[in-house]
Amino acid sequence: MFDTPTRIDSWEGQFDEQIARGAFKRTLNARNPVLQFDHGHDARTGSVPIGAIQQISEDATGLFVRAELFDNPVVEPIRQAIAGGAIGGMSFRFRVVDDRWTKQDGE
Repeated sequence: MFDTPTRIDSWEGQFDEQIARGAFKRTLNARNPVLQFDHGHDARTGSVPIGAIQQISEDATGLFVRAELFDNPVVEPIRQAIAGGAIGGMSFRFRVVDDRWTKQDGE
């Protein structure tokens, strides 16, 4: 979602990330992203797409994505995890072209 802080807790540390409106515009005009599991780092699926994006666009709240998962034995456990509620969201891999950092004390 745009303009909404998301807490990131990773090997890089803990920080809040916020996506600006229009952040996807250039990428979506240039190409259609690929649907991967675990940012393409999963041992079973690797960088092979797990489905096809049917619709992708910026809307009033953020990035809207409608996709259909492929029907094969490798993707089936992912489909089951989504249906069972074990996977409840998605993320995206990106390259930062403009950023600003503000410490919690406002500095």
